[in-house]
Amino acid sequence: MTYVLLAAVIGLWGYILMQVFNSLSSDSTIPTTGKRTFGEQEMNLSFYKTKNTGALLLNYSDPMLRNQTHEELTEPLVVESNTAIDTYVAPQPYEPVPQIDVQYLGYIENLVDKRPTAIIQIEGKQYMMNNGEHQSGMKLVSMTKEYIKIKIDNMIKTIYKNEN
Repeated sequence: MTYVLLAAVIGLWGYILMQVFNSLSSDSTIPTTGKRTFGEQEMNLSFYKTKNTGALLLNYSDPMLRNQTHEELTEPLVVESNTAIDTYVAPQPYEPVPQIDVQYLGYIENLVDKRPTAIIQIEGKQYMMNNGEHQSGMKLVSMTKEYIKIKIDNMIKTIYKNEN
């Protein structure tokens, strides 16, 4: 009976050690699959109210001119200038920079060299990018678990992780 139990114990420990060494080896033939944790989710937006965009009523009297008479208001205004010619430079119209829809969905690490790769959604398309790579007019400057820094039109912007 002792020999049978000894053989069973040695066989069990051999099986356990074999499983441990197989899991630590890089020649794993078992394919690994990742769980997709990002995507569109239905959101309940019923708690938002629509903004009242009514027009302003501008038919009230000017509070600064309340105590002045009509004659005082019609006098011509004379302005003296120290320069020979007054030049007026019209302000340039403001043109906003077009925005690019960028979302930081997360990152993955390479098991061998521990190099992180960011999963970024740009204009609805998902890309896997490393530091310094360019995609759709933007450059990935740096990344952490919580946020990424991108460079668009010589401006560096911080995009925080999209928690869906």
